[in-house]
Amino acid sequence: MAYPLWFGRNPRARVVAGDPKRLGPQDTAEIALSEDEYTKLKTFLEQRHPIGSISKTSIRITQVVFEDGLIWLNGSWVRSDPNNPSKFIPVNHP
Repeated sequence: MAYPLWFGRNPRARVVAGDPKRLGPQDTAEIALSEDEYTKLKTFLEQRHPIGSISKTSIRITQVVFEDGLIWLNGSWVRSDPNNPSKFIPVNHP
């Protein structure tokens, strides 16, 4: 099961939502769920498992968007295709 969570603003979203976040090298951030986000996540998880039976989770970062438009996506470097924003163009490691 995978449940998407965003930290900051998704620049590719159709509806702009969330506050922009900026992290510099060696910066850290704490992420907390709002009550609404927690309720949605709990409902999602309980479709398959009672919440009380879950003892371990994993968090996987799958996408990082940089200010210059460069995107780290599942281990690869890409940019949005200017002709089709729903597609990515592979780029060499920056």
